[in-house]
Amino acid sequence: MDTQLLVVFGLPGSGKSYISKIIKDNYGFAVYDGDDVIPFAMKKALLNKKPIPDKLRNTFNKAMLSKLKLLTEKYSKLVFMQTLLKDEIRQKIHNLFPYGKFIFVMTNNDLREERYTKRIRFNLGLKYLRQTSKIFEEPSISYIVINNDINGQSNIIKQLNFIFSSFA
Repeated sequence: MDTQLLVVFGLPGSGKSYISKIIKDNYGFAVYDGDDVIPFAMKKALLNKKPIPDKLRNTFNKAMLSKLKLLTEKYSKLVFMQTLLKDEIRQKIHNLFPYGKFIFVMTNNDLREERYTKRIRFNLGLKYLRQTSKIFEEPSISYIVINNDINGQSNIIKQLNFIFSSFA
């Protein structure tokens, strides 16, 4: 099977879920949220606003990679979304799935914080959001940027149409 894999990443509140839903609804991709494989111990640490030890982060990364392997065998068109704070995990995904296209969702910080405060799932507060922003590592892999500003869905679709036309 010739799989199309889009890896949508970016800071919390940037709009990864929103972009992924647009891709699903308009381009027929299955969508999977990498957060769905967060181990219980990691969820507990996050909810208690504790630092995530490397060992726990590595367990999560292995679970994500295993799930991604299964999903790429099942779906011919897949969006995998996750914050992917560390460049190391992006590199691992790129090495395992070199055909994958990485989409970095960006928005300005004020808008991102406003969106995050309205979030229901995994809303860990603005302090956590700001700390996360500080540890986000600049991507070294090749990626495409989607600007998720306040211009709405039609602007996102224009950007996506341009991205998909460049894949051909």
